[in-house]
Amino acid sequence: MNNNKIFKIRIIGAGLYGCLLAFHLKSKFKKKISIELIENSNDVISNYKSIKLSDVRLNNGFHGIEYPRAKSLIKFLKNDLKFNLIKSYNKRLLCIENHLIDYTYSKFKWPSKLKKNFYFKNKITIEKKDIEKFISKDYLQFLKKLVKDILIILKKLIITLYLGFFHLT
Repeated sequence: MNNNKIFKIRIIGAGLYGCLLAFHLKSKFKKKISIELIENSNDVISNYKSIKLSDVRLNNGFHGIEYPRAKSLIKFLKNDLKFNLIKSYNKRLLCIENHLIDYTYSKFKWPSKLKKNFYFKNKITIEKKDIEKFISKDYLQFLKKLVKDILIILKKLIITLYLGFFHLT
């Protein structure tokens, strides 16, 4: 067998995950593979780019990388992919009927026009001893049996997968 053979790999989609996959495969297999990224837009990782409406630039979704939880991803993007990352503090807003509302606001800070149009549920806590006030005993028994049956099926599936993985069957 020829060990110098180069395998060609095509990755559909040059979004974040396509680029990460390509990078990790190339890092692991070095000269043994050639990778072709296929993307239908003109940009790599284009879903992170903002869009322009009138004079305002808007993010087309929340694509923040939360620090410090993503330290290794940030390090990878900066050092390995040479991304120029910008640290910024975002204010997340909800847009409801042309009103911009801070998502952390309680309902009391909402504009009065919106307060009357939306029904706000009060949070309730149900104690375990009071559950039968909300769910019938028959339905509770059904749920308990269902959960038990699902756990049995999951155990069998895990054992089958485990044995299949190690070819011990």
